[in-house]
Amino acid sequence: IPPDPELLPGDAHEKFDNLDRIMLRGQIDAMIRTARGLVVIDYKTDRITARTLEKRVEFYRPQVKAYCQAISAITGLPVESAHMVFFAVRRIVTI
Repeated sequence: IPPDPELLPGDAHEKFDNLDRIMLRGQIDAMIRTARGLVVIDYKTDRITARTLEKRVEFYRPQVKAYCQAISAITGLPVESAHMVFFAVRRIVTI
């Protein structure tokens, strides 16, 4: 599948050829199938504080979005929601 242009860095989307593909390597920590689609859960063990949480969410957002796009393409099911679980601050962030 061609990547979502939002996930490409900088002006890469302008140079991207639709025949190109991007390899995504990672591990989805948990995935739950529901009546409406899939729920993706990504656990984060970073040692952060409540003050630095938002910065880490923005850092990981493209990664989790890419996971969602890939898993939807592979399974043919929509991703209903995606969540990052930050253990250090005991917070779940839905993206």
